Amino acid sequence: MPLLAEVAASPAATEAATAGGEIPQGFQMSADVVAHVKDLGTGEINLFVGERQIQLNDPALARAIVRATR
Repeated sequence: MPLLAEVAASPAATEAATAGGEIPQGFQMSADVVAHVKDLGTGEINLFVGERQIQLNDPALARAIVRATR
């Protein structure tokens, strides 16, 4: 899937992988992840995971998410 490659190569994904370490092979998500692109211009994205909310600012990732909806 081209989008997944683009998202995986984004600065936010790189930062998350670096900050949290490598994701173990066979990792299973325990909760759904919902992404809300709040502001495409600034790249503000809110991620909702279970009861947590995480705010990212990544214009390239925001554009990739919006592009995937077309």
